[in-house]
Amino acid sequence: MVVYSFQVTATQEINDEYRFGSRLHHFHGSSSRRWSKRGQFSRGKNRAGITTKLHLAITAESHVVEGFLTGGNVSDMTVADELTAEVVGCYVVEDMGYDSNTHRVTLVSNNNVPVIPGRKNRKEPIIYDKIIYKLRKRIEIFFGKIKENRRLSVRYNKLDVTFLSFIALAAININI
Repeated sequence: MVVYSFQVTATQEINDEYRFGSRLHHFHGSSSRRWSKRGQFSRGKNRAGITTKLHLAITAESHVVEGFLTGGNVSDMTVADELTAEVVGCYVVEDMGYDSNTHRVTLVSNNNVPVIPGRKNRKEPIIYDKIIYKLRKRIEIFFGKIKENRRLSVRYNKLDVTFLSFIALAAININI
């Protein structure tokens, strides 16, 4: 609210207000919109700078099942169960970043078959279906098509909601 000096008379009482120049500021009211944070910011700091990771669960036909954002410093294993919670009774193809024993147990308990290669530091090698794992190239192709949109690859949007809405638009455009 802006109050000019000719609108304020000398006889008015100004309680809980501070006058600076020709502007009148209220201390007890709500803060201005530009100072308030509205929405979530998924940004993490790592050696590459301030980054964001996009986690998507997609079908073989490139339809998005689940997706969310995390900071760039968040490990893939910490969000793996949350990403595949709604996936039931199918092959789940993931990369080495999602490899953990607890995640494999969660997938098997949902009647899923985990197709995840083991990390190099595992003492016992993991046996997985390499023919089905070749379907993972569709995931990489999908992410490549999303990154063709400059707005998404550079992330001009500050809030997660607006960024995810543009990712949804790009996914619809890919499937058309």
